[in-house]
Parts: sequence; structure tokens; C-alpha cells
Amino acid sequence: MLAMCFATAIAPVLATVAFAVLITSAVQTTQSADTTRQAAAVRAGAAVVPRGTPGLSDAAVARAGGTALLSTTVYGGEGRAALSAAGVSPGFEQAYTVRAPRGNTVVVTAAVAAAHGWREGRTAVLTFEDGRAGRLRVTGVVDDSMPYQVFLPRELVRAHDPSALADVAYRTSPTPAPLPAGLGAEQVPVAVYAASDDAEEDRLVWRFTLILVTITAGYTMISVASTLLAATAGRTRDFRVLRLSGATPRQVLLTLAAETCCVVTLGAALGLVVAAPALFGTAHGLREELGLPVELAVAWPWVAGVITGCLLVATAATVLPARAALRRMRRA
Repeated sequence: MLAMCFATAIAPVLATVAFAVLITSAVQTTQSADTTRQAAAVRAGAAVVPRGTPGLSDAAVARAGGTALLSTTVYGGEGRAALSAAGVSPGFEQAYTVRAPRGNTVVVTAAVAAAHGWREGRTAVLTFEDGRAGRLRVTGVVDDSMPYQVFLPRELVRAHDPSALADVAYRTSPTPAPLPAGLGAEQVPVAVYAASDDAEEDRLVWRFTLILVTITAGYTMISVASTLLAATAGRTRDFRVLRLSGATPRQVLLTLAAETCCVVTLGAALGLVVAAPALFGTAHGLREELGLPVELAVAWPWVAGVITGCLLVATAATVLPARAALRRMRRA
């Protein structure tokens, strides 16, 4: 009977830990893989980003050197949709291994090309920030992983959007010179910039993940508590035997707490074992798909928090009713 009760208590602990480990670790591993993919797509030694300014001016880009992406917005296609665009220089080819547009030409991503029928060699009509429209020949269709939807010659963007600022400049020289002070820019590794570029989206995804884990863990912890409450209520005869054997109430409660720790530890260990194959499979699949090294990321602080929560709930569900039962015995 006792073994059956504790086996039943292990199951919800196992489910709680396995779900928490699987969801949080899968999200972190996927985010890490996406950052690795973005960093690997850029062939540059470092990235220069704004510091204390909304963007990099032409003067800052010239002093920093490298290839800058001049950010703007254009409108075109079905319903004159707003498209994120960047003005690029010939150095764009060195950073992204994609032929840079020149003259009245444009490079678009595959999703934009499919949505608006802009195949290579066709003409795309785009409206710029100053309201003027231009007919541009599509010279290339690139992968959707690129940071912008449309790529234009830098001179063309500057002519139509004089206030445009660059979001980043990639330094492709083997030994880039140090940035001068007061430039309003700082140099960071490409991987750091790739992570910060999606930081807001990653933060929202992680917040939703934690809400999901918290709700699920709350329900399974209720199952842990109810199971152990029922098991403890049926052990009154055991408590009486321990007391008649000379055990003090404190010793009885410590014994129950130790048993509970064993139950939670076993359930947590089994939960980790259950989640491990899926996590290693996720990391392996990402490595195969991206062709890049992807390390498994486990959210240990949150896993430890879930296990601690299970331990506290299980201990309370065992010790508190046992304490009340021992008090009734003493009065009797």
C-alpha cells in the first residue's frame, strides 16, 4: 500500500520535471541555434553598432570602415505593402556572399518575391520614403534568413531618404583599427549583435514559455500534494508504531521528510531521463539542418526552481497532516 502511494506520487513529479526541462531547454536551444545561424551568415570579424545614438551616420560608417546596412522602408507590390529595406555598398558581397545591387536594380527575399511575383529579371515598382516611385530590375532572390526584405544600392537609398541611418556596419578587414572615441558607436562580436537583434522577440517567447511552464507545474504540483495527503492520512497506524517504539514526534516528522525527499529526487531524476532523448534529438536535428555546431542549452535555474517547488509542496503535504495526527495521539 505504502509503495503504491509513493509510486503514484513519483509520477506527477516526473511529469512536472520532464515537461519543464523539455520546454525550457528546447526553447533556449532553438534560440541559441538561430543566433548561431545568423552569426554564421555574416563573414565579418566584428560588428559596429550605435551607442547612445539612433543609428550610424555616414561619418561614423566612414570612420568605422566595413560594410554598412542603410535602413529604410519602401512600398510596393500588392496593396503597396511596406517592406523593410537596406541600402548596401559593394562590400555587401564580401559580408553576405550575395551580389550587391547596382544602379536601378534590387535584390529581394524569397518570401517577398513569391508574394509579389518578383522573379529574377522582372521589374519591381517601389515607392521610396520621399514619395517618388522607381522601376527597378530584380537581379537576385535571396534566402528569407537575410535581415531585410529588400536590398538596394546605397546611393539610391541616400538619394530618396537623406535622413536614413545604418543599423550596423560589418568590419571585414583582417585587422580592423580601433574605433575613435566620441564616434557614437561600439564594436561587438557578430554573435553578440545577432543575439541582440532578436532580443525583444526572444524575451517575449521566453516569457510565454515560463507562463506555460508555471501553469502546467502548478496543476501537476496539486496532484503531488493530493497524492501525498492521501498517503499520509492512511499511515496513522505507522505513526503509532513508531511512537510506541520510542521515536519522538520530531524523529517521526524527520523520517517522513526524508522519505519525501527520496520520492521527489527519484521523480526528478526520472523526469530528466525521460526528457534527455528528446533534447539531444532536438540539438542533433538542428545541427543536421543548419550544418553548424549547436550546443544543448538547459535552463538549469528554472529546472532547479521546479524541483524545489515540488519538494516544498510534497514536504508540506506530508509533514503537516502527520504533525496534526501526532498531536491527536498525544492528546489521546
